[in-house]
Amino acid sequence: MKVPKKISHDIRGILDSPLQKALRDVDALPAMRAARELMDSPSMRMARELQDSPTMRLMRELEDSPTMRMMRDLHSHDFSIAGRLASQFAGAFAAAGVLQDYSKLAAAGTIAGKLADSFGDIGKIHGLARYDVLSSVSGQLAAFARANQWAMQLHESSAIKLAALIGAQPAFLGEIERVRQAAIGISSQFDSLRLPEALGLSGAFSSEIEHTRLKLSALAGAGDVLGFAAGTSFAAYDRLFGTWHTSPGLPVRFWRDPTMRRQHYRDADVDGGLIEATPAVALEVVIGSGLTAGICEEGVSVAVVDICGISMEIRSNNVSRGAFEVICAFEQSLRMFISTKLEAVAGPKWMKHRVDGPAYSKARSNRTAALANGEQEKSLISYLDLGDLIAIILRNDNWDSVFGSVFPNRESLRFDLNALVATRRPTMHARKVDAVRFVEMICIVRRLNQWIDGDGDWKRWATADD
Repeated sequence: MKVPKKISHDIRGILDSPLQKALRDVDALPAMRAARELMDSPSMRMARELQDSPTMRLMRELEDSPTMRMMRDLHSHDFSIAGRLASQFAGAFAAAGVLQDYSKLAAAGTIAGKLADSFGDIGKIHGLARYDVLSSVSGQLAAFARANQWAMQLHESSAIKLAALIGAQPAFLGEIERVRQAAIGISSQFDSLRLPEALGLSGAFSSEIEHTRLKLSALAGAGDVLGFAAGTSFAAYDRLFGTWHTSPGLPVRFWRDPTMRRQHYRDADVDGGLIEATPAVALEVVIGSGLTAGICEEGVSVAVVDICGISMEIRSNNVSRGAFEVICAFEQSLRMFISTKLEAVAGPKWMKHRVDGPAYSKARSNRTAALANGEQEKSLISYLDLGDLIAIILRNDNWDSVFGSVFPNRESLRFDLNALVATRRPTMHARKVDAVRFVEMICIVRRLNQWIDGDGDWKRWATADD
């Protein structure tokens, strides 16, 4: 077909226009040639192939799966106390003293069907991709999984039996019954979901470790239902650790000699199962008890530890590294908490007025050196370590005006934070953490995190009837 002269002339005019000439000049630029070469490079071809790979198809399917739909539904749910009181679990969870951790279970009665679909999907995913699904849901789904674990361990025990397990006095039977009723409520709602099978948590332990797991479940349940400041929670903790507190002042030989450590633990009446367990087994028990959320898959266990809304992972093939990272994350969250609280009462220059002279000078000196080396962090508190943070919290004016309302007991807090300092130093220098110190660290981080998140809730509940 012959093109009319006028149209042909118009086309040539367009092709010779300044715009088209500019476009051709741009196309000839070295940068454009490099871009074309990049698009044909092995890396880009691999990326295009990855887009159509089974892995990416799985991710797209997961995005549209009941699991992800449930995640979006969960984020739109009202997890307020009013929502909890209106839920199917009102009878189990509405007792006075239920802490904020249980607000994550608020809609349990109304979304149980969605959970069944969701955990069914997780069960179909192979490998440690299950962990990515669990941790990506943030607090809600992890809280369901964790609570279900301790509920499974406790719901068939009587209050008297549980009291004997943790060595609690008869005065605590009322609190223990509240924990037991919560366990019954959770297990009755979630039994059909078969969460342990979906998360690889249905394996059995030796009899001694099973007894240890039951004690940890009692601590986890009491911590969730009553709060870690409750007498029952402290009794459960003491049953596991006796009089033991890891401290920076332990002899050097303690960190190097396993035999010496075990003797120290026995003398302090630490649980025998913890003393003899490996760190990997201890991690499995922590997950299986409901003290943390997590999965077990292909010989590797992964615990999900919440640090002020951030999900941290600890893997059984490198427990020491995970423990170190959790302590570092907690230390950073503690810095932010201290800064926020003290700035509210002493203004933006709170460090000048609320930190002792040597620590203040240390922070300024460290910051000067860091900025000279090109670092960008300007906040003074970032240049103090965990030991310095302890001194700031426990300083009389800070404790009396701020932190005494956040943490229930000054000396217990000192013990807890010093235990984290003592555990952080050896792991920082590549010394492996043992089972006792690992579980101690998890317990400490969980309860301190709860008190920080609650910001004085324990005290309001303790005086609710006054």
